[in-house]
Amino acid sequence: LEAMAAKRPVVSTNVSGVPYLLQDGINGLMVNPRDPEALSNQIERLLTDNKLYHEIAENGYHTVFQKYSWDKVTDMIIDQYKSVL
Repeated sequence: LEAMAAKRPVVSTNVSGVPYLLQDGINGLMVNPRDPEALSNQIERLLTDNKLYHEIAENGYHTVFQKYSWDKVTDMIIDQYKSVL
């Protein structure tokens, strides 16, 4: 999320909560775990495709502030507390 908020494109492995945060090819690029060649290829793809680089970076930036602003996160936490009480 920090890289996305800084308008940097993200390449990540498809593990844990990553698929919840990233839409492959939209706001980030995902590769399978333990596949260094795929990781290298996606990084190289971003470095050689200026349009894709900026598209992924811009979409990631908007994702962070649409879904994870302090107001949104605070509301999610309050809703969780209310659901337990």
